[in-house]
Amino acid sequence: MRYPLLVLSILVMLSSPAQEGVRLFVRGGANITVHGDPLGSPKGPIAPRAAFGAGYQLGGDAEFARGGGLGLLLGITAVSRSTGYAFDESQAGYPPESWDDGRDRGERTVRCRLIELPVLLTVRRWSGLRVDAGLQMGRLISAKRIERGVRWLDGQELRLDAHEDIRSQLAGWEGAVVAGIVVEGPHGLHAMLRYVHGLTNLDEGSGSAASYTRQLQVGLVYAWGWAAAQARTAM
Repeated sequence: MRYPLLVLSILVMLSSPAQEGVRLFVRGGANITVHGDPLGSPKGPIAPRAAFGAGYQLGGDAEFARGGGLGLLLGITAVSRSTGYAFDESQAGYPPESWDDGRDRGERTVRCRLIELPVLLTVRRWSGLRVDAGLQMGRLISAKRIERGVRWLDGQELRLDAHEDIRSQLAGWEGAVVAGIVVEGPHGLHAMLRYVHGLTNLDEGSGSAASYTRQLQVGLVYAWGWAAAQARTAM
């Protein structure tokens, strides 16, 4: 309920005549994601265990300037994130049924693709620096578990490369708190650092240990616009 109320309040504020201009941004970069427990199942005998990995994001924003150095930013982001861990079914703790297709050893990774919609308050009180904070909702588009390594079956070592769709095992929507900074450079080219703190247990439906997203994003931002504010300054 908090996210729809926040969006409603923002739309009311945007409808007021106090806007000073609109600025548009395109951004892209890399992310590092950590989940407190691997997504989906199976997970192996060690639970909970952290899973982590790297990904990327590409998105765009519109910032609506307000008085006093404040603004409101509405964005859309396409995100690819991967988290994984090493596993070895020859170790103690794995149930015998996990050996039906052989004993596997390698890396187990879950790769998710999402569309995220951040709604952020922006603060410009320091020269060349923008501070952002707010909420976002993410929609899971796809989720695939990938296992790569070796498989021991009937005394033979085989190559392991297995893929499985696990989207149905994960939460379809994910809420998060977002905070970050943008260091503004010349010619509209900026650097971005953003932290995403997930509020949704992504494994809620699978009966496993809770798993929340903790993600750090870095990237470059290209900005243009601000026409209304510049026109008023020139008068």
